Amino acid sequence: MSLFQATYQKMSLIILAIMGITLISNRVMAADAVFELDAGADREVEGIFVFDTVPSNSSTDFANGKTFTVLDGSSHDVSGTIDHLTDGLGQTNGDSCCGPDSESFFAGPAGAEGNLRIQLDLEVSVLIAEINSYSWHNNSRAPQIYNVYGAINPNNNAPDFDAAGFQESADLAALGYTLIASVDSMSLGGAGGQVGVSITGDVGTYRYLLFDIAPPTWQVGTRATFFGEIDVVPTGPVSIPLKITEFDHDSELKTVTLTWDSIPETSYAIKYSTNMEEWDSDLDDGVKADDGDTTTRTFDVSGLAGASGKLFLRIERN
Repeated sequence: MSLFQATYQKMSLIILAIMGITLISNRVMAADAVFELDAGADREVEGIFVFDTVPSNSSTDFANGKTFTVLDGSSHDVSGTIDHLTDGLGQTNGDSCCGPDSESFFAGPAGAEGNLRIQLDLEVSVLIAEINSYSWHNNSRAPQIYNVYGAINPNNNAPDFDAAGFQESADLAALGYTLIASVDSMSLGGAGGQVGVSITGDVGTYRYLLFDIAPPTWQVGTRATFFGEIDVVPTGPVSIPLKITEFDHDSELKTVTLTWDSIPETSYAIKYSTNMEEWDSDLDDGVKADDGDTTTRTFDVSGLAGASGKLFLRIERN
């Protein structure tokens, strides 16, 4: 098992926090994109798009609830918020604009030229099976034109990034991004409607996805495709690595407080050892995760350290 170690020392007690991590190597892969336009009168209006070949948008895909960041360009001042792209729902009408209640995310301002670059952080590296994107407009703002790139650990990363590095002239490969696929649904024609794009095949293993979005060719200057949702589907179950984010030792109370990244409704065991070889002893073998992304618990460690004054703690997912 790969181990991540963080050491904390106060008085005579040394805490060593250990958690499993997944190490994944990257390689260049090729992916295919499928486009589909539903321009009929019987389109779905409940936020779930239905196509013949492209999967419907989902609220249980791996990108759901994850964070998008605008790297270059800007959203339109009447666009919906960027988190609409990972809320599981598409639009419920073909002109979902404008203002805070808009279900569409689109670039602007009107008259600006150039592409919009946005980055999705999946939080862990994932072997991806599908990247699916959805848009809807009654007329010219339905087509999708973009390049999508992937990276595991890019050199110039959100939120601490140099915006100039993401301008259109920037060499994304030099920043650690690999081109996954190029999308241009203009081949479906100029009619409005619901557009679904599915990128499949050997997509690759990535944590970050960068979408370099261009305007429809007859709409140069507006950058105004009405995107409703972007989904990411992994090849199988994803193991979220345990990560201890905080720990504190109170030498007077002889307690240790741990905070770790967790999954709701999941049980964890807190084990301890005095020699890093035997892990048969538990502080608690059934800690139920808190709601949200982290769990915090305080444990009494009085009398547990060996003669060396060392105590090692480990968190395991049950």
